[in-house]
Amino acid sequence: MRSSVTDTGRLQALDATGLLAAAPVPSLDRLTALTARLVHADSALVSLVGADRQVFAGSCGAPADLAGGSPLSHSYCRHVVEDAAPVIITDARTDERFRDHPLVLDGIATAYAGFPLRDPAGYVLGSFCVLDSEPRDWTEEELSIVRDLAGAAESEVAAMHDVTERELLFRRQQEQVERLQELDRMKDGLVAVVSNELRHPIGVIRAYTGMLLESTGLTNEDRHNAGVVDRTAALLTRLVEDLLDLARLDAGHITVEPQPISAARLLADAVDARRADAETKQIRITTSFDDHLPLNADPERLRQVLDVLLSNAIRYTPAEGSVTVCAVAAGDQLAISVTDTGIGIPAEQYPKLFSRFFRAGNAVRQSSKGTGLGLAVSKAIVEAHGGTITARPEPGGGTTFAVTLPAGPG
Repeated sequence: MRSSVTDTGRLQALDATGLLAAAPVPSLDRLTALTARLVHADSALVSLVGADRQVFAGSCGAPADLAGGSPLSHSYCRHVVEDAAPVIITDARTDERFRDHPLVLDGIATAYAGFPLRDPAGYVLGSFCVLDSEPRDWTEEELSIVRDLAGAAESEVAAMHDVTERELLFRRQQEQVERLQELDRMKDGLVAVVSNELRHPIGVIRAYTGMLLESTGLTNEDRHNAGVVDRTAALLTRLVEDLLDLARLDAGHITVEPQPISAARLLADAVDARRADAETKQIRITTSFDDHLPLNADPERLRQVLDVLLSNAIRYTPAEGSVTVCAVAAGDQLAISVTDTGIGIPAEQYPKLFSRFFRAGNAVRQSSKGTGLGLAVSKAIVEAHGGTITARPEPGGGTTFAVTLPAGPG
């Protein structure tokens, strides 16, 4: 079956080898040298036939003016591609197809024997051939040698095609990773800029709202409305701070300033700050920790983590539920746990729990408010202290968050 040298699929397969623009391949040069020696030919070539030119990926004895390849007008190999079959020429001067061929007129190649080089998909990429300047009756043994070594050359080209394909795939994957990283950097930069720009106007809103709430001339309705504005501005402030913390984390700028503190006092203060919220929902908070729990930590950052864990526990626990806060020193570690009897977390979602902006499916379905940033920031803070934070389901329902930190000196 005849084919065209300009067939799109064939040209794409040829381009995928990476050999059209490459230097001759030493292993293919050795094959052509062996072939020329075995059949006593003037030259042997591994010719890859492009749309308008042939390139020699390996050669032995090629004329100097053809060493870098040649136009298709000077190619016998194009006929191997078009016929998709071997082309054997004993005397091109008496062959109607080739008697006016430039190679014959120039006295370069009168005899020719070429065999197809196919890729794994079956496309004929070119020819493995031998040439002589004089007419020649090729023997069956000589043609068998050329055919066998053409098979070896075909395997070499196929192996290079596989390597090139892997390299291209790896390069595309690397480019995709780099694009995603650049998009991530742009996103984080945007978050940092927007967050910084929001801090001032939110601060102004909170300041003026505070002045309104201190005014004695407000009606009850106005005071209620001002309170709504103040609480909303406070939520925005926390959101902006979380976003800035994430930006600092990605930039490697989130830091902690450890100092000797009492973990018991910090826990007690954090629990006391949340008791009003718990009482509103009739949730019982139980604590269990010794008075003497020395810790070397950043109190402000650690309090931020405790506030997130306690507020989440109260938010996701139904009325009349309970929250238990425990802490115990074990060797050189301090283990803190916050356990609730809340709605829990779907088992398959635990691996994503500390990812930024992630919120458990059941929390979203219940329209519970949240940004999905608190746990991501908490994880960064705990790890900056050299600790770990994990979550696990409770048998009776609810969730336990466990924080482990290096204990301070006694």
